[in-house]
Amino acid sequence: MSVSPKLAAALHISIKPEGLEIAADIFYMKLHAVKYSGGEVTDKLAAIGQSLLEQRIYSGLQDHIDYKWAKIAEVCLASSKAVKSAERICSKFLLALSNGAPGYHYGQFLHSLFKVQPEVALTNILAAAPTSMIRRQLTEDLYTCPHPLAPVPLNVLVAWASREPEERFDVLAETIPLFEGGDDEGHEALSPLAIALLEAAPDKEAILGHYGQRLHPSSWSGSLADILEKRRKAVLVLANHPDQKIANWTISQAEKMAVWAESDRARKRNVDMSFE
Repeated sequence: MSVSPKLAAALHISIKPEGLEIAADIFYMKLHAVKYSGGEVTDKLAAIGQSLLEQRIYSGLQDHIDYKWAKIAEVCLASSKAVKSAERICSKFLLALSNGAPGYHYGQFLHSLFKVQPEVALTNILAAAPTSMIRRQLTEDLYTCPHPLAPVPLNVLVAWASREPEERFDVLAETIPLFEGGDDEGHEALSPLAIALLEAAPDKEAILGHYGQRLHPSSWSGSLADILEKRRKAVLVLANHPDQKIANWTISQAEKMAVWAESDRARKRNVDMSFE
């Protein structure tokens, strides 16, 4: 493969200790220059980016470094020719995460993987994750980063899950954004994706079981009672569902959330009274 002297130097640097990040910096600047000049990313250039991505070490990096790798992935893995490389990259990333790499450092990178190679990422990261805890780390612990599944079209998610429905619908029910805008705060609507997945799933009770486990936020700021009340109202959109099992589940969960909210209000009153 014929490349410019600068890129050839980057590839040589990448194999040296501490050299990969320097090589990635050089390559990232090359991609920026190509974009600025209105040029195209050739297959040869994309292959260099794939080679660098496959060498990446996931040891916990800063956000600005993740942004660089995210952009390289978004450009160099976008082609159907990049599927095999994307599979290796996703598998290596999941292995690192399983061995304790901090997933919250890689939100932008994950977003790019799911954007340009959704089926590869769904299969080799989300479905292949050995535990639900790791899946939650991938999708709930990313703080300000967009949800990894946000760029994946609904029809792609449903088609992917339908090929192995007994396992894949459960995987998605554990990980999709349950509420509009995310799951860390109170939002006033169920996400369209959560509703659509429920409608498409062959085993709706299993999906509702996963949703039920996620109604109470795992982290929050402000009033927990207010968040729970917003979620309770959001869930009630399913109260008149034609499937009676879904309607019954909705009423039951809404009652449970009302109890949770009142318990939090009572706790807060007790705390306030203790300072009087």
